[in-house]
Amino acid sequence: MSVSIHTTISNIPKEELKRYFDANPMEFKEEPDWSQEEKELHKKLNKLIKGLSHSAYEPLHIDFERIAAFANDKGIAALINASKKPEELEETFKSKANHHHMAISCFLDDSEHFKTAEELILVDFRAEGQGWKHCKIQTKSTVDSFSEEDANAFAYEVANVFYRNFDAHAECCGEVYRRHHDDTLQISVYVNSLPNSDIRVEDRQLKRIDTKRAIVSAVVYDPKTHHFFSVAPGGKRNHEKIQQAFAKTILKEESVFTEVTPRQFNLEAFRERPKEGDVLFTHDPKHKIEKVRLRRIDVYSSSPTCTACLLTHSHKKRIATSMTIKPFSKMVGCSINIKSPASK
Repeated sequence: MSVSIHTTISNIPKEELKRYFDANPMEFKEEPDWSQEEKELHKKLNKLIKGLSHSAYEPLHIDFERIAAFANDKGIAALINASKKPEELEETFKSKANHHHMAISCFLDDSEHFKTAEELILVDFRAEGQGWKHCKIQTKSTVDSFSEEDANAFAYEVANVFYRNFDAHAECCGEVYRRHHDDTLQISVYVNSLPNSDIRVEDRQLKRIDTKRAIVSAVVYDPKTHHFFSVAPGGKRNHEKIQQAFAKTILKEESVFTEVTPRQFNLEAFRERPKEGDVLFTHDPKHKIEKVRLRRIDVYSSSPTCTACLLTHSHKKRIATSMTIKPFSKMVGCSINIKSPASK
């Protein structure tokens, strides 16, 4: 992912920045004055970073790219899930200034915990996307843990989903993680792709090298409810083969996977312009909906005008403006996707 070092620096308190640069000394033209006011220090650090040589800047960019990937709701959820004491970490996060502050504190405090969270976030970022499938398993078996042997056997079966007649056992593996906060199990599968020819410069000489990039997929299993999520490249057929591989190598019995369809909700028709305080969305409390995330809105009008549709969040900050108004016979509602716990 691309990362703005300026934005990342500006969102991290100076105490955490000092901790980072004390642990990772940089060849700055002059030493930062840590007694400065935070805003002035942020400006000074950004200026000093711009003056770094390319080789000195590279490790800093890698670290801040990893930190920035967690500076959002899903990133923080992954950090909590990766912790063996999730409730304590949630309580600790309440004292942090923002998501960047939470992310860098975990990065500096426990590198192994941070690496585990990086594996978990693969599923969290791809959930609800095109490469994601949610099912419930009808099975007699309940598996509370995955052995390394079974995880690798599962990885080998998944490798044969991506590559016909795959037989390189040493070039695939299954990494097992327990998601402590929701008490589910995850297997991340890595399979080397076909070799690619690449070029790079070493000692002022152009060299061609053959590399193999690992294809990544993952599954998450809830032993209590038998809910099953898969994240993988390819379409429906790939997910079905991965389900069969899971039944064969992990559950060790034939199982039926029934797709869990997302709930659908509709906003009330926009007969009139919404006013401050209007409730446009209602739901049953049993759905336990925590947050509404608007992913698409289609506005229809009986008049072919080009009135802009302005979307804002609770702080009245503009987040998107759509100029597309579709002519229609009457005003109708719009569909939204709701972020809520899975149907059980």
